Amino acid sequence: MVASRKGAAVVDAGGNSLLSVTRSGDVALIATFPTREEPAPDIPGGPPAGTPIPSQSVPTSVAVAKGGAFLVGELRGFPFPVGGADLYRVAGGEPTVVAEGFTNVIDVEVGPHGTWYVLELASDGLLAAGESGLPMGRLLRVTPDGGDPVVVADDLPAPGGVAIRKGRAYVTVNSVLPGEGQVLAVPLT
Repeated sequence: MVASRKGAAVVDAGGNSLLSVTRSGDVALIATFPTREEPAPDIPGGPPAGTPIPSQSVPTSVAVAKGGAFLVGELRGFPFPVGGADLYRVAGGEPTVVAEGFTNVIDVEVGPHGTWYVLELASDGLLAAGESGLPMGRLLRVTPDGGDPVVVADDLPAPGGVAIRKGRAYVTVNSVLPGEGQVLAVPLT
């Protein structure tokens, strides 16, 4: 969620939506995000490999972009397609894809000069795990003009969130391990 003077904008991962919540608790729909079809992976008990199945958006993060529009990152539901997650811009209407090719976005933040920072929970997809058995993510820098993403930090074990402050990205890691969570300070230079 992201707070404002009037209340907050909240992503609803279960409802594939972006909501506004006023200070008095009134909730209103701002936007919904699309379900897309993906080929089923080859897993025991699943549909035949390659069968088209629905993959929900699963929005996980929201920030305020330059100009006041919302920037929303999506995780993408099963089968968690590698490179299948997008960033959307929402400015009072239908969501518009502004950057694509991400995998399992867990958080998004707007940094200095309007630069976007995208935190992927599992850069190889949620069906893959690192040697530790945890999903391994990364932090990417994206310019709003459409340039290619730049890796700021890689091999982050189970990252959960990012905050940008004074030239650094503060990234939580080991977010799924009780008592083992940490915050890493990553220089943005």
